[in-house]
Amino acid sequence: MLGVIGIADRRLLVIERDPPLRTVLNRGLRFRFEVQLAESTERALDDVRRNGAPTVIFGDLVTIGDGEAFEASLESIARGTADRAVYTTAGFVDVAAQAFLNRLPGRWIPKPYTISNVLDLLAVVTVT
Repeated sequence: MLGVIGIADRRLLVIERDPPLRTVLNRGLRFRFEVQLAESTERALDDVRRNGAPTVIFGDLVTIGDGEAFEASLESIARGTADRAVYTTAGFVDVAAQAFLNRLPGRWIPKPYTISNVLDLLAVVTVT
C-alpha cells in the first residue's frame, strides 16, 4: 500500500530512448517531480542501484523491451518498486508484451500522449 508522498520525495525515473521526447518529458514534468532520465533499461536499473527506488517510474515499453524481465530486475534491486512503474507504448507490441500490459489495467497509456495524460497515469501509482 502506498503512503502519502511528500514534496521532498517525488523522484520520477523516465525511461525513453528518444532524446527529444526525453527533453519534452523532463520539461513538462519537472514542476511536479525531480526527474531522472534514462535512455535504456540498463541505465534505469543503474540509477535505481545508485540512488534507490524512485517515487514512480514512467517507461516506454519499446525502450524497455521485456516488461516482465524489467519488473523482475527492479524487484531484485528495490522491493516494491515494480508496483510504482507505469508504461507507454505505440501500440505495436508482440504477444508477450500485450499479455504484460493486460495484467496492468490502468497502468499504461498509448502514444501519442500529452503531459496531462502522463500526469494522470502517474497519479494511478502515487498518492499526493
